[in-house]
Amino acid sequence: MKLFAITLVCLASFGSIQAQEVTFEDLNRASQKFMTGENPEAVLRGSLTLLSKEMQPIGHIFQFAPSGFVIASTSKSTRPIYAYSVTNDFLLSKEDDSKAKAIFSQDLINRIQFSDQLPFSQKTAIAREWEQFLDGRLLMTPVQQWPPEGSTPSGGWIETDWTQSAPFSKISITHLPAGLYLVRVSFEGEQILAGKIIKN
Repeated sequence: MKLFAITLVCLASFGSIQAQEVTFEDLNRASQKFMTGENPEAVLRGSLTLLSKEMQPIGHIFQFAPSGFVIASTSKSTRPIYAYSVTNDFLLSKEDDSKAKAIFSQDLINRIQFSDQLPFSQKTAIAREWEQFLDGRLLMTPVQQWPPEGSTPSGGWIETDWTQSAPFSKISITHLPAGLYLVRVSFEGEQILAGKIIKN
């Protein structure tokens, strides 16, 4: 019974920690530490705020010179770094910029809303990642690509061999054979992809 009570107290305190939002100042400082750890020459040159429909900050985009950016969440219920790059800038056209911000904002909102459904082990890992991020000790796993870049004529993308003939170039598919579902339909010279449904 005593162990059960201690567990409940730990879970309650963990939940209150997860619900906390992080201040802009803390995110600013942590993002600079993270980026200078990746590139010692990086210098903060500005920031943008991602807002919910209620105009509440849910993330910040920190931009660095000579290049790089960090998109950080304001909620401890999600991983601290949403996206980052050391070699690229967050520079988009005005139209693309607003679309990207809307997509990122909605995705962050979805992640926050569904964070209660995460397994306890993942919540614990997120809390540990936040602690490392705010202390300037967070190290990201290097990105791996398969096939390796330069290993194929297409620069590492998986190659496909396909053909397409009439009538699929001009008409829409309204019926598929039993046991198949449509993944993507594109016409005028693009691929039609389908996959088999496997039922247990």
